Amino acid sequence: MQIIVDDHTEIKYYRQCLEQINNKYSQNIVVDKCTVIDICDLCIETLVQDFIIFLDRYQNPQDLFQFMLLYSNLATEKQRSENTFILMQMCRYVFMLIPKLKLSSQATPIIDINKFDLSDIFFITKMIDIFAQQRAVQIMNEKCIFQLERSEYSFALTYVDNSLVKAHTLLNQTNQKKSLFRKHCFTSNLLSDFRDELYNAFGDITDRLFDIVCNTQLVDICLNDISFSEFKEIIEGYIPEKLQILRIINISQLFIEHFNNSFLQGLLFSSNNSDIITAIKKPYNKDLRTRYRPILEFNIDGEKEYFIAPYMFQEAMEEICGNLLPFKELPSEWRSNQLIKNFTKKLFQEHDKWLEDLAAKIFERDKYPFLRNKKSINNISLEKSIAYIGSTRFPNSRVGEIDFIVINKSTQIIYVIDAKHIKTKYHLQSFAADNSKFVEENGYNDKLSFKVDWIQKHLYDVSKEFECDYSNYSVQGAFVTETFVYYSISSQFPIIPIAWLNKYLKTNDKLCFLRQ
Repeated sequence: MQIIVDDHTEIKYYRQCLEQINNKYSQNIVVDKCTVIDICDLCIETLVQDFIIFLDRYQNPQDLFQFMLLYSNLATEKQRSENTFILMQMCRYVFMLIPKLKLSSQATPIIDINKFDLSDIFFITKMIDIFAQQRAVQIMNEKCIFQLERSEYSFALTYVDNSLVKAHTLLNQTNQKKSLFRKHCFTSNLLSDFRDELYNAFGDITDRLFDIVCNTQLVDICLNDISFSEFKEIIEGYIPEKLQILRIINISQLFIEHFNNSFLQGLLFSSNNSDIITAIKKPYNKDLRTRYRPILEFNIDGEKEYFIAPYMFQEAMEEICGNLLPFKELPSEWRSNQLIKNFTKKLFQEHDKWLEDLAAKIFERDKYPFLRNKKSINNISLEKSIAYIGSTRFPNSRVGEIDFIVINKSTQIIYVIDAKHIKTKYHLQSFAADNSKFVEENGYNDKLSFKVDWIQKHLYDVSKEFECDYSNYSVQGAFVTETFVYYSISSQFPIIPIAWLNKYLKTNDKLCFLRQ
């Protein structure tokens, strides 16, 4: 494929966005939080229209299949660059628009994606992601953190606070290693269990779909596209894994025969799900994401057909199993099925305990005295104790069970730790959904504050429970999570990914996971 982003390309699209900004805001406008969000919205909407115009040139379904194959190919690369991730996001935007495109099997296709000039659509995707991220960061901060700088041909939203610049620089550096986003509460056994549960809940339609997608035949493979080593494997009777997923499968017959089947409908991305602007602003909405809905609806010659790529199906199964079900979330069409609901409840309980078990192993390994899942301390019920923060009484709230009380004797700190199994995110803008869980009234922050306050006021009882005098120790609250939470950069309490929990206890540095 051809990607050449020169100054002309950049100026063209920045200028289009600048025109929209200038039409709405004068040069002497005082920029506040709402202004920043609105500017980002203006730019996103302008760029999405450019994206749609670009996509309209591809009218044969074969052209769209090329994007599905490109996505699968990029996803299987061992080394992914920044451009790889932008290209994958570009493909996802294409997928979101497919159900609304009117395609013709008679239109002249551009069969070879290597001949596609993707320079414009690549840069548009990059710009959309920049503004979507800036929008999300601004939403997650109470004060206005950007200033608008304009010239005749371009503009920029730049950070007002240098500390945020530093934090984001560290985040980008760490993000490249993907260590912050590594899942710890997931095994391949979950996937096999998931398939069994799907069969129990929805019947043999699940096996029929799995068999169609996963069983590769030699006739599906174009020998011109394979390497000598792959050809040798085929001769020996083995179809390489990469070739198994680089296919597009028409499942229209199965889908039309079972059109009202809730299992298939829960995996369908149709025109009802196609809302690219909302999906960009709210990528945590699972009904608007092909990551969770891998069956794409095509409108070809006025008829609806349904296609799937094996990698996209594999990705969706992993995401639903690992990033929806353990949080008691389901595709909306599956919610009336009691068997699959029971499975999600079981997974939620297992994952909650799984994260706590990982934390407990760290405390045990490093010999930190700790108490776990305390509902009472020195015979005082935490579940009945009225909550306080300082002298302020919260009569309708209780202190509640404490996940961990951990003693660091070297620093003389008592840590009150809540384990929060929070969903793994793939977009900075997705983290906006986490903020409210912490900052809302009676949210995570308030509940941890109740516990910290109680421990501070009951050091004598804590000492009795540990059978050791900790009455002169200070008390601090913290959260431990499976993966990184953006709100941790400016949070009231430290929010520490489990892989950095030991480092945090040693350094008491709330951003220890961003340090090199």
